Amino acid sequence: MKSLALTVLFCVAVIVCFGIVPTRAANPVANRDVNDISHFVKFETGGTWLRDGDKITIDEIHGTSDKIETGQLYEIKGTYTLKSHDNATLCAYTTSNDPRHFPDMKPQSMKVTKGDGHFTIYFYTWCDGNAHLSFYPANGGESFASVYFGTGDNVLKHAGWLDDRKP
Repeated sequence: MKSLALTVLFCVAVIVCFGIVPTRAANPVANRDVNDISHFVKFETGGTWLRDGDKITIDEIHGTSDKIETGQLYEIKGTYTLKSHDNATLCAYTTSNDPRHFPDMKPQSMKVTKGDGHFTIYFYTWCDGNAHLSFYPANGGESFASVYFGTGDNVLKHAGWLDDRKP
C-alpha cells in the first residue's frame, strides 16, 4: 500500500513538473533574466552643470533594455574628477514630475574623494523623467554638479533651473 501511494505521489509530481516546464519554455518573457544587463545603450549626454574643475564622464551604459526607459536596470561606467570638495557622493537619479517616492538602491551611489577616479553605478528607472549623474555634498544637501543623459526624447538638453545657481 505504501508502495502504491509513493508511486502515485511520484507520478503526480512528474506530471506537475513536466506540465509547467513546457509552458515556461514556450514563453520567452517568463524565461527572461530580469537582471540581464547585456544590452548596450547608445546614450547621449544633455544638460551639464559642472564647477571648479569637477567632471563626470559616462563611458558606457549597459542595461536590461537598449534605451533608457521606465522599469529597466542599468550599469553606468565612467570617470570623475572632484576638485571643488574634499568628499562627495556621486548618484544616479531621475528628475521627474512624478509625486511618488521611490526607493534608493545602495549601488546607485558611491562616496568619492577629491581627485580622479572610476565609477560603476547601478540605476533602476522607477518612473518617466530625465536621468542624471550628480555630485552631492558628502553630508547631504543639494547637488553641486550634474550631467543629464538618456536616449531619444528623454534626454534633458538644458537644465534651465541651474542657470542662475551660484557655484
